[in-house]
Amino acid sequence: MKLTLKVKFKPGITTATAAYAPIKYDKVGYFCFQFDDGSKGFLVADNLWNSYSYTDGCGNVKHYKGSVGMNRGTGVPGSNDYSAGVFNGPDLIGLINKGHDVENHSYYHTGNTNNPSTDKDKDDATINIILEHDIIDKYAYYKMRGVIVPQNYTAFDTAAERLKYLWCISQGAAPFEGTPIYQGNIPAEVNTIPNFYRLTRFYNDNWDNSSIEAYKAPFNSLVAGTTNIMPMFTHSTLDVPSNLAAFTSLFDYFNTQANDKVAFISLREALEYDQIRKVPVSSSLIGDTLSLTINTEDLTDVTRFFDTSFKITADAEIDSVTVDGYTSATFNPTTGLVNGFYQKKSWLKDSPDAIQELPVKHSKFTI
Repeated sequence: MKLTLKVKFKPGITTATAAYAPIKYDKVGYFCFQFDDGSKGFLVADNLWNSYSYTDGCGNVKHYKGSVGMNRGTGVPGSNDYSAGVFNGPDLIGLINKGHDVENHSYYHTGNTNNPSTDKDKDDATINIILEHDIIDKYAYYKMRGVIVPQNYTAFDTAAERLKYLWCISQGAAPFEGTPIYQGNIPAEVNTIPNFYRLTRFYNDNWDNSSIEAYKAPFNSLVAGTTNIMPMFTHSTLDVPSNLAAFTSLFDYFNTQANDKVAFISLREALEYDQIRKVPVSSSLIGDTLSLTINTEDLTDVTRFFDTSFKITADAEIDSVTVDGYTSATFNPTTGLVNGFYQKKSWLKDSPDAIQELPVKHSKFTI
């Protein structure tokens, strides 16, 4: 697939070049929030996040997005529920369509127990990832790309990498068997962008006014550019008024301190942007128009976000931007930032009726 931006300049243009912004929307960093175990707190947060916003660097409002980590083993057999009886297929599709993501938190949320498979050629972590991948694929029509380590079990990062996932994340570095491990920063230079990310994240389940203080300093480091990514997660359902009050207070703080310097998006959106920065750009200035084309054929077919953010350097101001392949584009004539948007949605369909049986083996992966 080819995606082209045609950047037209005002009279007088003689030179123009383009380069990817290191961070989407030319921000200083990403804040990525996750709700584990299919927590219904995600629905509470989604409602709250509609009251917060930042811009795409071109004056267009973007609301906060995040992700939910799903594990099926705690669900109800024979129902269309995936985790703790909270989300079904239509629920997940609705969240995905709003821009959120779904992550693989392993089928049984265990290391080596309750495993129904008799296939001894696959390690337990691999089987847990495959089973959860299959059930979300089958009933929410969605291809997940991130694995959340259950508890502190090892082997999930190497299994995720072997299965061509894009990232694996854990509260601490101890469960990881591979390297490198990214804690607060992902590589900025294009030639150092990895094909697979091992990330650590912040954690809070004790939502009160005292506990939230610990996350302000790391966020301030993000805003200052000392770090460039801050993943954080909870299991909380946020159904206790004091918990929701503290959660809201912390996000009020984040929203104020960010000052439009941080992108509040899912890990998938952040890391897929990082991957697209590796795609070479073909550029040509003909007359008053700079054409920027990327060919995405080398990206995996489970890529969801094909968005790009280019910083244009030119001796004339941008007048307009048109697209070919992209869905839309935005631009800032003062800073020279141009964003192109394209998101894959073809795999999302109407969710079918209730699950009739639990899958045990998966036929799609080659290990």
